[in-house]
Amino acid sequence: MARRSGTGGAEGCGCVIVALLGVTFLASVAAWGIEMLAVVMAAPAIVPYLLLNQPEQFHHDQTLWLAALIAAPLVAFGLATTQLPRRARKWLKINTDLDYSNQKDRRARRTRSYVETVLLLTVTTAVGGIMLVTGGTPHTFGQLLNRVGIVLVPCLLLPVAFRVWDHWSPPLGEPITVEMVRQAERDADRKLKQVRQQNDAVRQMTRQVEECLAAARHEISFVAMSGQHFTSFKCANVAHGSYESTKDTHHFLAGMAARAKATAAPRLVPLRDPRTGQRMKPPQVELRASAAALSGRSKTMAAETARGLQFVHTLNLRTGDLRDTIRDTCGQRGQRWYDDLIERRAYARANEA
Repeated sequence: MARRSGTGGAEGCGCVIVALLGVTFLASVAAWGIEMLAVVMAAPAIVPYLLLNQPEQFHHDQTLWLAALIAAPLVAFGLATTQLPRRARKWLKINTDLDYSNQKDRRARRTRSYVETVLLLTVTTAVGGIMLVTGGTPHTFGQLLNRVGIVLVPCLLLPVAFRVWDHWSPPLGEPITVEMVRQAERDADRKLKQVRQQNDAVRQMTRQVEECLAAARHEISFVAMSGQHFTSFKCANVAHGSYESTKDTHHFLAGMAARAKATAAPRLVPLRDPRTGQRMKPPQVELRASAAALSGRSKTMAAETARGLQFVHTLNLRTGDLRDTIRDTCGQRGQRWYDDLIERRAYARANEA
């Protein structure tokens, strides 16, 4: 027993040592990465400084400094365009409805990314240059690194500021007008009315199928039950297709509402009117109100569509019960009808696959 305890203690000490070595290694790698980030982001300031004041030190590490200078814009672009995961942005209620499928919108987002990259690179270069000029001449690489390490502060703060900027005033290439939003509202009201009518039709069909099932106990005819099954099946298919198209409308309305909100956002450079191409100042209050109304209609439509799909599911269950009732109560004629129906559905699934 004592040997086993000693062996277990040695294994535990070994695990602790391995864990400590792993943590130390990771910490050293992280520290090296942070140092390299500071060197790269300060390279546009360090290289001119060394060429003017310490050319021999520059030529000694020429490859390092040239690589850092080339990498600086790429690293700045990566930092400036860093985004939170979509799930985190949705949890923080950051703009996620703009899909940027429009070419003009993608161009506007690229332009915003380039502007943010230039701003980040300019600030870090200015901070690094100021620290080099005002802090005395560094004689070693360590002194130089300590002098320009302050550039890590804007590398951390500016990307956060850029994401706040993007949320406060998202890039948008093609704005929309109040008339466009109001037209979308009218279309949404018309579509919502259709969805509600479809919901009523599906519920009515479900009641008819249930009545047919109840009447089957009184030996209702095969023709009546099979006809009711066909009508119910067709109603469910039509309703399901309608609800699927309504999903697309819902996404369109949500995107339109987000676009209206983005159009109404304050901007340093005004947007261009999509009709005239001239710079415009959109009516922010009206657009925000229209965006809120359109967003509400979109959510209502999504809720009604979800209810409708649930009604279709219930109708399908009742239609399946009617199908089995025809098989079980209509003798050989009902069995042949059931077998033909199953065969047709299997053939249809095979063709779809």
